[in-house]
Amino acid sequence: MIKYIFEAFVSFRTLYQQLDALSAGSLSEKHEEEILQDDRLANFRGGDAKHAAKLLTRFYRDWKDRLSKDFKIGRIFRAIMEKGMVRLFQLLYEADQGLFAINDYMAFANEDRQQFIQEELRTSTENDDDAGSFTMNKFYACVLGSYLSGQHCIDDADFHDYLRCVKDHSLWCDANKCPSLHHHLSGEKLKMDSSSFGSFGFNCVKYRLRLIEDEDDVKGRQNILEHLLLKDADIRLDVLFVLRQRQCWALRFLVDKKYLDLEELAAKDENLAQNASTLSFLNSGHIPSNMTLRCCLSFAAVQYDDLQSLEWLSEPLGAPDDLVSGWNLLHYSAFMGRIEIIGWLSTQPVWNSLVSQASTRKTYVGAYAVHIAASCGHLHACDLLISLKVPLEDKKGKLPEDYAKKSQHEFVRKWAGKRAKPHALKKDVMKLLRQVEEQKSVSQIKDFIISSRFLDIDNWRSCDWDSFDEELLGISFRDALHSCCKNSDVELAKWICFRLYFSCAGYSAGMFWGRNVWAQKVEERLSRDDLVSFARERGYDDLVDQIEGKWFKELTCVDPLTRDSILDSALGGDERLADVRAAILHIDILVNVAKSSFSAIKDILQRGGRVDELGELLRINASVREAVMTEMGDISIDKRHGLSYSLRPFEMTERLLQQRKHNPVSHLLLFAEKGYGYVVQEGAHIVLAAEGYTELLSFCLSNVPGWNTAMELNVIRTASFFGHASIVEMLLSPDGVFTLNSDEKERHNAAILGAGQALRYRDLEFLVKTDKGRDLGNRIEGGSFKDYYQSNLKNEERVQQMMNETLILSVLMGCTRELSDSDVDNKNGMKTLRLFVDSHIYTHDDIMCAMELLFDRDAYRIGWMTCVLDLLQTVMDALGIQPISHSKLIQEMCKKLVRTARDSDEAVFPVTSFLLKVTIAGIDIQEIGEDLSYYSQSNFKTCLTNLQQKQRSDWSRFDIVKKGGSLTDIQQVMKDGGLTADSRDRGGLLLTHLSAAYDRVDLLEWLVSEGIDFDALDAQHRTTLDVAKASKASLATKWITEWKAKAVIGSFLRRNYYHALHRRRLQKSNDAATLIQSIIRAYATRKIFANVLMRRMEESQHFAIVWGRVIASIDNIATSTSWADIREQLIVIDIKVGLDDEMLDDTDQKLSRAMEGAVQDESSGDDDEIVTDVIIDSEDLVPDGAVTNQATRNLNNSSTQWLSFQMSSHVVKFLQQGDKKYRSFFVRRMHQLASGERSRILQKPLKGSKTVIYETYLEQKSGHRILWTEEPFSPPRIVIWYVAKHKQVSRLMQLIDDSKSRSARQQMPATLVSELQNEGLIPQNVKKDVLLDIFGNVPLKVYDVNFNAINEITKESWTPQLHLTDEERDIVEAKGTVLVLGRSGTGKTICISSSIEFDRQSTAAHDPSFTQLFVARSVRLCRYVEGAVGEDNRTSFLTYARLLNDIESTLPGQTRNFNPSQKIDFGRFKRDFHSHSSSNEKISALILWTVIRTFLKGSIEAFQTPEGILPRDEFVEVERLGKNRCRIPVELREQVYDEFLQYQKYLQDQQLWDDCDRVRHLLLRMKHAKKHDPETFAQVQRCKVYVDEVQDYTQLEILLFFYLSGPNGLFLAGDPAQSVVEGTEFRFEEVRGVGHFVGSVIQKPKTVNVNFRSHSGILNCAGGVLDLMFTHFPSSAKQLKKDKGLFQGSRPGVLLGTSIDQLNILLGDKLKGAVVLTHDESARHCRRLLNDYKVSYT
Repeated sequence: MIKYIFEAFVSFRTLYQQLDALSAGSLSEKHEEEILQDDRLANFRGGDAKHAAKLLTRFYRDWKDRLSKDFKIGRIFRAIMEKGMVRLFQLLYEADQGLFAINDYMAFANEDRQQFIQEELRTSTENDDDAGSFTMNKFYACVLGSYLSGQHCIDDADFHDYLRCVKDHSLWCDANKCPSLHHHLSGEKLKMDSSSFGSFGFNCVKYRLRLIEDEDDVKGRQNILEHLLLKDADIRLDVLFVLRQRQCWALRFLVDKKYLDLEELAAKDENLAQNASTLSFLNSGHIPSNMTLRCCLSFAAVQYDDLQSLEWLSEPLGAPDDLVSGWNLLHYSAFMGRIEIIGWLSTQPVWNSLVSQASTRKTYVGAYAVHIAASCGHLHACDLLISLKVPLEDKKGKLPEDYAKKSQHEFVRKWAGKRAKPHALKKDVMKLLRQVEEQKSVSQIKDFIISSRFLDIDNWRSCDWDSFDEELLGISFRDALHSCCKNSDVELAKWICFRLYFSCAGYSAGMFWGRNVWAQKVEERLSRDDLVSFARERGYDDLVDQIEGKWFKELTCVDPLTRDSILDSALGGDERLADVRAAILHIDILVNVAKSSFSAIKDILQRGGRVDELGELLRINASVREAVMTEMGDISIDKRHGLSYSLRPFEMTERLLQQRKHNPVSHLLLFAEKGYGYVVQEGAHIVLAAEGYTELLSFCLSNVPGWNTAMELNVIRTASFFGHASIVEMLLSPDGVFTLNSDEKERHNAAILGAGQALRYRDLEFLVKTDKGRDLGNRIEGGSFKDYYQSNLKNEERVQQMMNETLILSVLMGCTRELSDSDVDNKNGMKTLRLFVDSHIYTHDDIMCAMELLFDRDAYRIGWMTCVLDLLQTVMDALGIQPISHSKLIQEMCKKLVRTARDSDEAVFPVTSFLLKVTIAGIDIQEIGEDLSYYSQSNFKTCLTNLQQKQRSDWSRFDIVKKGGSLTDIQQVMKDGGLTADSRDRGGLLLTHLSAAYDRVDLLEWLVSEGIDFDALDAQHRTTLDVAKASKASLATKWITEWKAKAVIGSFLRRNYYHALHRRRLQKSNDAATLIQSIIRAYATRKIFANVLMRRMEESQHFAIVWGRVIASIDNIATSTSWADIREQLIVIDIKVGLDDEMLDDTDQKLSRAMEGAVQDESSGDDDEIVTDVIIDSEDLVPDGAVTNQATRNLNNSSTQWLSFQMSSHVVKFLQQGDKKYRSFFVRRMHQLASGERSRILQKPLKGSKTVIYETYLEQKSGHRILWTEEPFSPPRIVIWYVAKHKQVSRLMQLIDDSKSRSARQQMPATLVSELQNEGLIPQNVKKDVLLDIFGNVPLKVYDVNFNAINEITKESWTPQLHLTDEERDIVEAKGTVLVLGRSGTGKTICISSSIEFDRQSTAAHDPSFTQLFVARSVRLCRYVEGAVGEDNRTSFLTYARLLNDIESTLPGQTRNFNPSQKIDFGRFKRDFHSHSSSNEKISALILWTVIRTFLKGSIEAFQTPEGILPRDEFVEVERLGKNRCRIPVELREQVYDEFLQYQKYLQDQQLWDDCDRVRHLLLRMKHAKKHDPETFAQVQRCKVYVDEVQDYTQLEILLFFYLSGPNGLFLAGDPAQSVVEGTEFRFEEVRGVGHFVGSVIQKPKTVNVNFRSHSGILNCAGGVLDLMFTHFPSSAKQLKKDKGLFQGSRPGVLLGTSIDQLNILLGDKLKGAVVLTHDESARHCRRLLNDYKVSYT
């Protein structure tokens, strides 16, 4: 029994699996062979197949009521018949024929749904896939086959492309190569399948191919149908059903099997007779008696759109040409709108017969097919017939448009109106030609041409003239144009050609003129040289100057004679053709210049070019536009035309292309909403602001139109965001150069918003601390942010506006951006938020409201939500925000997070983690998942449910308190961890709140003893005492009040006790320190001055004798002489001891008092008055004193005749720039002095000076004076200091006096010099003849003038000879590449200035092409040198950045833009790359950056490689670079190189660049230009290049200077121990290596060590620091001789650890006037913190 049951089960299971294998789903998806290969149907493949089929059918009959609908036998059989599965059908049919007796098979009709007729006439429900479904018997199910749902849905655009294919086949295809529409569409399908540009019309082509070809399963279906018909011989298939369902194979089957005779009369067919009323080609359903079945079915095929059947029916005898009910097959095809059938008929032999037959059917009597199509609205068919050149007039002479005018459809009537246009156009042409022949006035003819649109190409094309030479209605455009121009005068012909030539653009005009746009017909283009020659021949001199500009090197124009056939058609063979061609070419050149200048303007703004170039381009653009308008005269330019676009003026609304991948503006909140394309367009003003092009922006504000308020605010906000302070300051405080549309307050707010989003903490801190910044938030939001937030929360537009206009949201957006860009915490963001809170600008409520808004900005993007969530947690932790204090806001945020996380598994973990944290903090999350009911399978829902259950469980643990549990039980629960001090009940109640609410004093006492805070707040912002009062818990209220009072009193007492204790300890510490210091100071003083005091004691015995003799030798002592005065004059410096002046102050005072007393005692008997030692003005010091007497004696005794004299640079400047007459006066005075003449006018000593200064009257009337001195140099000479007006003499005298005093103080007495030289303490060649400039401690620049050549001064070309000392001459006259090394302040820049001037004087006189270039990184340094040497048009003074920009803009072949926003400097390298590096702990950012810049990319070895980087082996192997050159340890070099490769990949991925990339690109361009474009290269090359601070440049950058100057034209100066630019490791050998590469002769470095900037005290201090550095780091820099100070001085003071506030106090009192030095990036910030302290330099 069990065995029987088991076998039955196995049999049931096997049969069920077999039935499942034959389910409708499996059959519809697989072929018969695949189904039979199924293991479950193994029995169907062998000899027992029939038996297996019988078992399966029997199983089905037994279990059919319990099977699912997929196992219904009707569905299975329908699938078998539709797919043509013959073998399965035979097995199952033979097994049980009764199962196939079903006659209600559901199927979808495959009949015509008007997809391929005129779109406007379609009425079927073609968008409903279920339309046309019906039931049928098994025979018709087999005929119909399967149906592809959705194939009938055809897009209008696809349909039009399909129509083009059909028309192309009908009109252009060769019958031999493309015999049928099926062949043509198959070829189109193959093209569409292989095309990468889309598949327009693909759906239509695919569907039509399916309709006109047999399906793959036709053979199987035919066999099944034949089998069924054999079994049931009484069945007759409806042939109209076959045609209606477009199953041509079934028609062929019926004819082949003799079920149908095509040659019998149609009227005898019963099915046709019954369904004749459905055939629209019959008249009232009457079948003509003589019509054959073939003819009837042919017309029916047209009705049902069955082209395949029609082609088959026409194969033996051709298409029928019978008239059926008044029309032939072509008439009926036009009536039905069958364009495919019309196209097929045009290939048939009966075509001419069909075309020539007129319809006799009522309503269409005498009409042809084209008229019928127009009348019915089938315009596509009508257009095809017209293209096939059918007769257009019917029997009555009517045209298709006459029929169309009477149509009930509006679109047909419009078509009729359009068809009438050609006749109207012909009429206008004939009228125009008559006016020309009658010689009407030019203005009258012009007006008619304009009104008739005779020259409008689109007008001719719309009237069916497809080409200029096409003849239609007896005329062509070419003939009409030629006739008009031939008979008109020159002015009119020129006007016509102008108007026609400059209006023919685009694809349409190109097709009209026969121009193959796709093949790009080669037109003769005139090069720039050709255009220059043409302009010169025609006398267009201004145009020549413009074309020869560097921006128009690629300028070309099409020769008007070779473009289209316009001029040939108009004036072919006419002698006027040359003049018209020249006029058109002139305008065309101007238009192309305008286009090129426009593009160049955009290029300059995009890459940051020069302002003068931009101004020149704007001028050119404006001038050529004006010239074009003048040449065009009264010809108006259509705004839609390309010419109007080319001639548009440049405005700031123009947009510039920016790469999206690294578009800096996309980080700015205002512009972050743009699309994600690879390339975006930014406004020109935004690009200027983002890139920091200050000069260009200033120029554009003044000279470029198109500015508005929004643009100005966007500019200042963008500039503030990127930290371009110069732009911000320029717009906040405009100097009147330009006028702004925006309000100052709006600009300030925009600057604040930009700085806020960029997290510029320093800028915001300054704004907060100023008066303007104290109300910062209210200024921008107009009030409290929370109120602003609540009032606009429901308005989505206002919410988006809040995102862009509120400061707090800008800052938070900046924080979010930083978190999304990097993994490091944003310290500036948190500092900024703390600043806002501490300054009471925003509260915690404001910040939390703003955080909620951030979730709405991009709520459904997981990445954004995660960043905002991280920021929220960071903000709460940093600011100490308690979530429970903002429970409602936190709950709203949680709901938004839930809506995001429910759809994404990626967000489950971060959201769940956040919910867990807020749950612990007391936030109620029980109601935040209400909308998750539809997400039953969501992982997040499970996690949320668990969290909610956990929270309810935690709340239940507070029941022990609520139910009055004992203190012991509560303590035990807390000990076990069930409750903690931080646990919160529902509503955010802590254990302290709950104890107070339930009046549990005992529990409160215990909690206090545990140190729990009673001031913590619950969800309603209540303390423990507030909860007790609200609960009316009297005992708890009383106890808490008393406890708080005790706590306050105790805190007060403790604080005072500790303060008193601290004061006592501090006093003891101070007393001890004072005692120790006094002891040590006394000991140190005795030790230091022991020898000195002993020596002084010995010398004191000789004091009276020595000074007595000195005093006795002084005659007529007029004033008391102090020891300090005498000591200052002698300046006896004890070098061996090295004592400071401060050590001897006490001795000086005592000796001075003693000396004064001795002098008074000895001179008491004399009559001379003792004058007290007070400060007296120099003008009144010696009214008749010793200096005047001495000068008078010199005047009386002097009769010297000098051969030469010297003049300062101030005098040279006066003579070169002043009035010419003064030169003659000056020469006359110099002649008089040289000849020995002396008088009061020539040599008047100035009163009040400490030194002898003379003035010479330049001439009496002008009041100018020549100030000069006689210097005791070798040989003696006079020095002319200044030529000034009389009122300036007093001031200049004091300055000269001060200069000579400073010059004197630098020198030692001659006796002391000799003594020290003999002892070897100072060098033998002490510089004695140094004069200092009156305005600073720099050598006075003087010029030598020979009296024999003094008359040269009156000439315009006069240039004096610069005076050089031996040391200076050794430097400036050196040949080859010169390198000057020296510390800061040793006069390196002065050497450069002297060299520039010396080279200018010695070379420029005989070489007019001599040019010079001075380069420095500092703008101030460039200005200083320019002021020192004077302006000259052959000398340029450029910053390094400006130099690179100029070279880029001048040289051709720029293939890459180096925008500043894409530059990576050290700060960006450290922040964005090195901070994420795996080796950032082993290798510092500065070391890695230095190695990359100096060796791996910036070395000469790297430049010589094709890739521009140093190979790994050359860097890793020590012997290649050497230990001294590259000091990176060997074991780290491999890792450093790996990091470098990662850095290179980072640059490439982010599309960034560094200085090495830019310089290498420029060097390659310079090499190419030097070889292929010498003329352009000469524009950047200089004869001599001078570079200051050379230690800041890499080898690659020094090579750039060599390329500019040549191998021997470079002058370099620098300090090896001073580098400002990060990443440069300078050695002299670096320069030598570059020089060797270019073949330069580099001399031994010149060194300068006399410091003019600092006195000896500072230099000694700095020297000590350098000594330490060289001791511990011997190879860190090149060691030079120690600097010698020009003056003596005391040691500098050092303020260590001084705060800004303390420095502010010192600068306002004791250090007032002191100079503050800062780094460049800190200068602006320091000035602000120092209350705009003016004396601070970078």
